[in-house]
Amino acid sequence: MKRGEKINHTEVFDFWNWICNICESEIDRTCGRDDWMRVTLEHVIPLSKGGQHVWDNVRPAHWKCNMDKGDKLG
Repeated sequence: MKRGEKINHTEVFDFWNWICNICESEIDRTCGRDDWMRVTLEHVIPLSKGGQHVWDNVRPAHWKCNMDKGDKLG
């Protein structure tokens, strides 16, 4: 796993107003760990494509949206 900046996930989610970077809809902050629509940290440029774990490359995303995107760009 590539290392990068230590990123506070909640700060990222708050900065982007809890909006999914992929589907552009609001993320429910109350979703539990088993909910497909829970929040995850998404890498805009996937690590597998040379992206880095840095503030400018991470955004909030629904877990399902993030899994559907996989390691695709965009």
